[in-house]
Amino acid sequence: MKKHAIVLAALVVGAHAHAQDSNPFYVTGAIGAGHLDVNCNTSCDNKGKGGKILLGQNFGYGISAELGAVELGKFGGTNVVSPSSTTKITTSETYKPIAILLGAAYTQALGNNWGVKARLGVAQVKTKTDSTTTTVVTGTTTTTTTLASKTTNSKTRGYLGLGLTYRVMKDLDIELGVDNISAAVGGQGSARQVTLGATYAFGAKWGQEDELPAQGEGFYATAAVGASRAKTDCAASCDTSDTGMKLLGGYQFNHGLGLEVGYISFGKFSAFANNTTYTVKPTALLLNGALALPLNGDFGAKLRLGYAQVRSQDTAATVAKTESKPKVYYGLAATYAINKNFKVEVAADSTEADVVDQKPTVRLYSAGVTYAF
Repeated sequence: MKKHAIVLAALVVGAHAHAQDSNPFYVTGAIGAGHLDVNCNTSCDNKGKGGKILLGQNFGYGISAELGAVELGKFGGTNVVSPSSTTKITTSETYKPIAILLGAAYTQALGNNWGVKARLGVAQVKTKTDSTTTTVVTGTTTTTTTLASKTTNSKTRGYLGLGLTYRVMKDLDIELGVDNISAAVGGQGSARQVTLGATYAFGAKWGQEDELPAQGEGFYATAAVGASRAKTDCAASCDTSDTGMKLLGGYQFNHGLGLEVGYISFGKFSAFANNTTYTVKPTALLLNGALALPLNGDFGAKLRLGYAQVRSQDTAATVAKTESKPKVYYGLAATYAINKNFKVEVAADSTEADVVDQKPTVRLYSAGVTYAF
């Protein structure tokens, strides 16, 4: 921990000593998926959804200081031990770690508006733990004891981050980042989070000559079909693949920024559990932002991030149930312009459904066309 503090202090002091001008204050916001290295001998829920927000001040030469917060998500695990042939102890725990960050960042330009950002600092990790322990003693009379507790602990940990950035405008970057906090929960292991977000620098003016070349404005529509997948656990057998489709309508503003509404059908999936066959048909209504990035010639990429109202129809032999819940949606596409109006697109779209007390990730891998009006 002392090494982290020494390096952090050296970077900040060095920035003040060598900066020739004062660059804008900035804010970074992102959402993503987390993973926790948690020990459990029966089952683990070590994936969660979270996000981060950072406030930073650039001192020049690519060096900046940052203060922020990271919500890593919700994790859990179950341990079962049998100290004797007649005793079984089951402990289930749920973790909710949140970290306050203080660190330094260094940004290195790569050319063509691309860059990389490295972060180093300290994190004050506060973890809320809900624990339930059930002891079952089997004998002439079965005895069951259940104890529940809530605890909160706070630890100081090392923090590392790495991001790939792309300059959209003079004051707006997008960033694909990876953050790592060591021994985040109970000293068991690291917590990692992959995020997609944006950084806005205050004080700069839009419409400068060094921004990206202007792209065409106007309405467009996208239609695509492809293979869908559901990532879920099932005790016996699962049919987690099918054919899906999507329809999108959008308006592209200048510099590749767009707003879209759409619909995705992920097809039909089935699972066998508890002697019952479940059939699930998830669909999603979308409202999201989109960013079109020119790459080389007629090739390009498109990033999507927004909101999905996911409707899951669950049918079983004895019960039918429909869930409709808001979820995070994100997508990535590679595009090729055939002419001024037509583009072909190969894309991956992802969100989350609610199926039989599980929350599987559902994805659509598709090929389609976009027509610009």
